[in-house]
Amino acid sequence: MSPAPARGTRKRALRYITDSIKTTIDSIDCAMTDELVDAIVASDRIFLYGAGRSGFVARCFTMRLGHLGRKVVRFSIDETSPPGLSDLSIIISGTGETHSSLLYGRVAKDAGARVAVITEAAGSSLARMADITITLTAPVGADRSRYAPMGTIFEDTALIFLDTLVVDLMERLGETEETMRRRHGQLY
Repeated sequence: MSPAPARGTRKRALRYITDSIKTTIDSIDCAMTDELVDAIVASDRIFLYGAGRSGFVARCFTMRLGHLGRKVVRFSIDETSPPGLSDLSIIISGTGETHSSLLYGRVAKDAGARVAVITEAAGSSLARMADITITLTAPVGADRSRYAPMGTIFEDTALIFLDTLVVDLMERLGETEETMRRRHGQLY
């Protein structure tokens, strides 16, 4: 077993991750974000999916949409009828090529639902099938693989980005923290 990492390394990683998230957030297309918020408000049901850590991000946003009173369905988990013309599907995939993400995107698209994609890969198969694409362009380089391996920056930024949509949705839907708490699942 190797010795614990030096505190300096941990601090450099923390600084790198937070700086990279800020850079990524600054690159987000505001007009496309407004279109996503409009689509969420206009949709009867919102279907969400992500694989791996992107799935955890999708689950967090699903919970908040439920707190906002929206009808939400988690692809592959919740039993329901297929998406339809008045529904929205939001797929989160860093690569935009994850097989299951492509499958659920195609299911929604073929059923006539709008498809929104949150990805790091603007030219990916998933982004090309989407009606709305939010691209989270994370910095690249040697420090990324050392301090934020694999999809860390994408996943962390996606979570923060989706949490900011909750603020927009609260305003648009006339919700407050108090009204959202009434839909919170904890009974204690």
